[in-house]
Amino acid sequence: MKRLLSITLAILMLLTLAACGEKTRNGAEQEYPGTWELDHVAFGGSIFTLDELEALGEGGIQARMVLKEGGKGYTSEGNEGAIIDWEKTETGIRIGEQEMVFEDGFLHGEIYDDTTWYFKKVSDSQVIEVPGPQETQQPQTEAAETTETEQTQNETEEHVSAGFSPDAKPIDKTVYCAEGFDFICYDDGSIELTKYVGGGKTVDISTEIGGYPVSRIGESAFEGASVEKIYMWAEPIQIGKGAFRNCKQLETIDVPSSVTVIEADTFRGCTALKRAYIWGDITSIGESAFQGCTALESIDISSACEKIGKSAFEDCKKMEHAYFWGDPEIGERAFKNCSSLKQVDIPSDTHVVGASAFEGCTSLEKVYAWGDDVAYGENAFANCPNLRELPKGVVFVKTAQASAQEDSGTLRPEFKAAMDAYEEFYDEYCEFLEKYSKNPSDATLIGQYGKMMTKMTEVNAAFEKWNDADMSTAEAAYYLEVNSRVLQKLAKV
Repeated sequence: MKRLLSITLAILMLLTLAACGEKTRNGAEQEYPGTWELDHVAFGGSIFTLDELEALGEGGIQARMVLKEGGKGYTSEGNEGAIIDWEKTETGIRIGEQEMVFEDGFLHGEIYDDTTWYFKKVSDSQVIEVPGPQETQQPQTEAAETTETEQTQNETEEHVSAGFSPDAKPIDKTVYCAEGFDFICYDDGSIELTKYVGGGKTVDISTEIGGYPVSRIGESAFEGASVEKIYMWAEPIQIGKGAFRNCKQLETIDVPSSVTVIEADTFRGCTALKRAYIWGDITSIGESAFQGCTALESIDISSACEKIGKSAFEDCKKMEHAYFWGDPEIGERAFKNCSSLKQVDIPSDTHVVGASAFEGCTSLEKVYAWGDDVAYGENAFANCPNLRELPKGVVFVKTAQASAQEDSGTLRPEFKAAMDAYEEFYDEYCEFLEKYSKNPSDATLIGQYGKMMTKMTEVNAAFEKWNDADMSTAEAAYYLEVNSRVLQKLAKV
């Protein structure tokens, strides 16, 4: 008989696993959602209660169904279970291909040959009480004073507070589906969300999905999803590479304190992302983690951060502030083309600023380098026209021509001619403005104004093209000097 019951259980489990992908139909489900437990079994023309089976040495069956509103549910026997989809029928419910009839207060189904299982509703609770995949069920004794519900609640709280094992491994490659997520199970009792398959604009990532605690968000799990808001209630220990890549409508994100590494490409291309709240002690930010987040306004880098990867914030064009609370190594192109960034503080114990790290930060005005032992890569601050003073040790040169120019300490003739023409024009322009301010009705001056604007366009274009050219340190210094003098003259008019 025990063998027969084991076979029937196996078949039920296979049927419930096969049901994950089927669609539910909306109906009057209020009679069925809740918790159902196996009450008795009928086979061979006789009915046996669970106590009778135990007395006969065939006990130990503790089967349960939790039916949730909306068509999801869970079936289990002992420590084994499966996520299911269920639907209401005219006579009861259907789980996959298994029909179960509601009669005399019981849901019953013929599982195998002449064997029928009868389930009784024990509560309206839709809470899935699931032991971890490798936990063993402890026998209950008469001395146990804690109720089953209290035990489950305590176990869940204990598991969450204990955290997850970073060394845990997936049990197998089986993919389950619940609450709009595909997921796989790990041997520490937790799950990894592998794919968001829901269609909502607002997504809640709960601490538990399908009854299992969420420990990981997998690589590319939300990639390209049309989500606008994500509420991160879970405390995963890992968010995989490219997890939210190209979520172009996502506006804000919270990275919980349980996460210590932001992987490569995690938020790359999230063009609507304005704010990223990083609550924990992040130790590193991967390559291109926020690259192309063109709406991102500011970022706080935790004191525990040791490295900001290559192109981590490249092309974050609206970023005005980057706060370093620690002493991270700043990788190549880390903040390249952050054209709204106005000030940078290089921490005292930061010893590496990579090549082109702040290149193209056209609004950058001040750089405070608090340490002396800093190795700056080539073009770390290239094409920053508003930067008045460069940190000691900054290298601009890339090409052999610029390097030779640097060694000679001279300026290329065509460069100096462009700079001088620029300054001469603005000397003339300031004189014109002074005359115009004294006699605004002078028709001659009004006629000259149009010609002046045309010439200004030409001169500015000739000057600004050097922003994108290689300059020696001497040329960069002269460029900044000319620009500074012109701005001062304009301020006085």
